Amino acid sequence: MHYNKGENFPSNEKIGRSIASLANTYGGWYIVGIKTDAHNVANDVCGFVLADYPDPISKVREVIKSHIEPVPLFFSQVVNITSDRTVLVVNVPSGQGTPFISRDGRIYRRTHDSSDPIPETSRYAIDRLVDDGRQIQKRFEKFCRDERTFSKGESESITWVNLFLSPYPLGVIETFGIHSSGNIEKLIQQSQIPFVVPIEGIEGTTGHMPFTCARPTLNSIILEQIEPSRAAFNSISVELFYDGRAKLLIPLQYYPSFPRDNLQSPITKQLMSEIIDSDDQNNASCLRFFDIENLWWVVVTLLAYYQHWLGDQPFITDFKCALKINEAWRAVPFFDGDAWGTHVKQFGLLS
Repeated sequence: MHYNKGENFPSNEKIGRSIASLANTYGGWYIVGIKTDAHNVANDVCGFVLADYPDPISKVREVIKSHIEPVPLFFSQVVNITSDRTVLVVNVPSGQGTPFISRDGRIYRRTHDSSDPIPETSRYAIDRLVDDGRQIQKRFEKFCRDERTFSKGESESITWVNLFLSPYPLGVIETFGIHSSGNIEKLIQQSQIPFVVPIEGIEGTTGHMPFTCARPTLNSIILEQIEPSRAAFNSISVELFYDGRAKLLIPLQYYPSFPRDNLQSPITKQLMSEIIDSDDQNNASCLRFFDIENLWWVVVTLLAYYQHWLGDQPFITDFKCALKINEAWRAVPFFDGDAWGTHVKQFGLLS
């Protein structure tokens, strides 16, 4: 915890160094408006005059954005102690991608015996900061794995679109009671009720992805959409972890044949006919077409469900995400619309 020793705002440089030093160490709290003694122990909550600094949160935000690279995650709040005096509290979470470099080109850290940020001069310490940042990325890459097992037929014939999501930094939230029977029942019920799907430019859109099965693991709940006749096979699923992470596993739905008949778009219909008519060696039969519009709707609906599950989490402002597609060789995204046909005419088929 670091305090500003006085009634006024510290300089922009001092704010930047202090926040950077917290982000480079173990996180912590930066407080403006509390006096301390020589040992950095708070002895007076004096606050600062709000009229002199009418928007302290914006001031700190702009200072951090302009004085630290990359910009660390932080949360700010003002606490009114009188009608005209305020204290500003800034929380800097731990577990971020270090190192954070101040505008003067230095890497500041905090030590237990100092109340002020210290520029790091140890090559070993800097290497540790770099390695800590890399370890965060490595942990996320390890999380981005589909650890399910597949039968031979599944692994050779089904293409999976897998989306991995993780709040950043990890550890800012925790969903308690995820394994309770009441929570599992609630998750299934919520999936079966249409909810608002936020899409930019389109208001009032609703959707849902009803799950029929749920099973707990050590750290998560797996929700699946399984028909009784296909219980032995993998299906569309969402795995929600207690720390807010999620895995969205979506099988691609291919057209049973080359999409040519019953098309609504005249441009696309003409284009597909031209491809077939010019295909003397029947090479087009090797292509597998899937409905990109349907995939898009499934993804945005599952993301909305995930967001609904997280609820109003004030400490989530950023995410790490990864999209992986396997067994997609010769897979062609298709959409029955003029825009798709025009695009293919200009740039060719994507496969």
